[in-house]
Amino acid sequence: MHSFVWDEALKLAGQDPDFHRKDLWTAIEGGQYPKWDFGIQTIPESQADDFDFDPLDATKIWPEEDFPVRYIGELELNRNVRIPILQSADSNPRRGSIVAHCSLSLDHANTCISA
Repeated sequence: MHSFVWDEALKLAGQDPDFHRKDLWTAIEGGQYPKWDFGIQTIPESQADDFDFDPLDATKIWPEEDFPVRYIGELELNRNVRIPILQSADSNPRRGSIVAHCSLSLDHANTCISA
């Protein structure tokens, strides 16, 4: 996988808008699995109405000094999607797959809120 400075990325995107998607696909096919630290921020339901913004608004950023990121593992892309419509449907949360002590959120961008 490659990284670019902003000017290089803009130039390359004009030549091949799918470059990064192809680069990621090729890296995964070659066994070079990208990996990131996976963290979450939680707000107790009892505090959800105490803000001057809607905490379920995906355009807002929760202040890390008030709600620190808790790193809970790693996110690794270790295979490419072969049939996107079937595999994306499989990622929808089901009651049996919800983490203990969490509940479903009213916000579709969040699948877990502190219970």
